[in-house]
Amino acid sequence: MKKSISLSLFLFTFIYIARAQPNYILAIDSALADMSLAIALKEIGVRESKENQGVRIREYLDSTKVDYPASYCAAGIYWSMAIARSQLAKDGSSPDIPLPQNGAANSYYSFARKKGRVHYGSIQKGDLIVWRLPGSWQGHIERITRRLNRFWVETIGFNTTAIINGKPIQGVWLKKRNPQHPLGRLKYRGTIHFEKQ
Repeated sequence: MKKSISLSLFLFTFIYIARAQPNYILAIDSALADMSLAIALKEIGVRESKENQGVRIREYLDSTKVDYPASYCAAGIYWSMAIARSQLAKDGSSPDIPLPQNGAANSYYSFARKKGRVHYGSIQKGDLIVWRLPGSWQGHIERITRRLNRFWVETIGFNTTAIINGKPIQGVWLKKRNPQHPLGRLKYRGTIHFEKQ
């Protein structure tokens, strides 16, 4: 009986660690974290004029020096941090953006894996969820706006789709996600947890 309990405990611990492994921590200035999320939320409803195009979408991509037009899920997140940093600079603060300036979702995750440390805690508001197309550098990233329950979160997704009056509209929208679920052909890769400083 004791052997059985020990084995069950070992398996539970192994499965927990295996599932928790893909999460990494990056340090972030507290004001930058809060302000950038607030700025991102104000972008909800921005729509594309054509595929991956639009005045605002160009601004997202320009902040990461990515050629326009292009996918902008990561660029929108970086842009919101760049705008927050410029606003904080007016008050004499100029915190570092804890992400590379390249606008590629999976490069953010790879950067966190290289520069951050493993995070075994639960996902939180402000964290990033990353998905990846198997065998490719391509993927998608969204930022958590709030936890809904044990399994589901609400995110802000740049370069996502909303159904409005029966029609798919591309742009910036709130989404309901289960971080462990695939996103179409994209597989869940992990999360980036921002630790406020």
